[in-house]
Amino acid sequence: MQRNSIYIIGMSFCFGCISLLYFWGLIVGLPLVANILLVALVCIGVFVFLLKKTPDTLYALTFKQNLLLTMGVILMSTFCLFLARKNGDWDAVYIYNLAAKFLEDPVHWRQLFLYKDQLSHTDYPLHVPALVAFLQRITGGGFKESVPYFVSLFYTLAVATIIFLETAHVHKLLSAIVFILIGTNTYFLNNGVIQCADIPLSFYLLLSFVFMQHYRQTPKEKIWILYCGIALGCAIWIKNEGTLYAFLFCIVFYKELFAKKNMLVLSLGVMPFVLTLLIFKIAYAPTNDLIKGLGQESWTVKLLDKQRYKLIVEAFVQYIGLYFYIPQLAAIAYVFLSIYKQKTPDKSVLIFILFALGITIVYVFTYQNLSWHLQTSMSRILLQWYPSFWFVLVIQLGKLMPSPGVQEEIDIRGINKKP
Repeated sequence: MQRNSIYIIGMSFCFGCISLLYFWGLIVGLPLVANILLVALVCIGVFVFLLKKTPDTLYALTFKQNLLLTMGVILMSTFCLFLARKNGDWDAVYIYNLAAKFLEDPVHWRQLFLYKDQLSHTDYPLHVPALVAFLQRITGGGFKESVPYFVSLFYTLAVATIIFLETAHVHKLLSAIVFILIGTNTYFLNNGVIQCADIPLSFYLLLSFVFMQHYRQTPKEKIWILYCGIALGCAIWIKNEGTLYAFLFCIVFYKELFAKKNMLVLSLGVMPFVLTLLIFKIAYAPTNDLIKGLGQESWTVKLLDKQRYKLIVEAFVQYIGLYFYIPQLAAIAYVFLSIYKQKTPDKSVLIFILFALGITIVYVFTYQNLSWHLQTSMSRILLQWYPSFWFVLVIQLGKLMPSPGVQEEIDIRGINKKP
């Protein structure tokens, strides 16, 4: 793994830990100073552990790759600045930033859950609001209101950077093309800075694929399973659908994740987030509106209603055509190239099929007006899988059409140690 990737991953893991620690600090009434000290110790520990235990590589970016990465990050940051809105969009105002405002108050934060309307969605997990609330409390002043924007910006830039860093050794040209496509995708960038949770969720899903890819290359390194558990844990602590995505990921990679030798390290990574989510759902959050509405209409009627499936397929095709037509063309090219090369698609591709089926089931049984539900959520749900799609595609295309001159990654831990 690239050393720069480790720094980005370390920051994202710290964000997950900060969110958990701050939420638990609110529950037990931990003073802010004590919470800051605890967070500082944990974050230092995270970086020390990552830098010491993560396999590093001899593969280094070329001058041109470094130049592309640097210029790309600068340009994306500039685009995001022009696309940004002070308070984000509707969901940011009424869901995430509203929740953060309540969580800033160590005394009255529980009053957030008195809001049980469909606008505030106080049943949503608290990764982003808790992180923002903690950072706002320790910053204060005029910078306080900018915290949600900079948190969103970090995840937006991290998505493109991680994909580039972790695919550059697979195929130089494809990694550069995908980096440029992501960096110039205004729909992605706009959603990245509207202060919602879709891009953070997409980032942790991406990390899950990155870690699994490394594990499948070096199955003796159980550290990747630990990291995978943490990434999946962060995903379920961000949005409700993160739990569905983590479940699908575990189905596809059950042999790797649930091998006897990996069960303990997987549990160490994911269980803190699972336990926190359970406490949150049982003790604080109101019932999810989708679950609440399950008994309002007959399941059988919805299941057999052909019109619902037609609406779902039409929306799926419409939003792919509007925002994701290039990934669609790339996927078609991959299928034809696999047939030409007589190669069976990797099982990592299966998760995208399961994702489509899982989302279809959710839409079929939703108690909301289906047309409205599709209009307000389908494009963002597709966006959550957008980074992972590009990562998997570059990895798979790299196997079908290897890039000349690409170096293999070599573990250099201990390479300079004296015998």
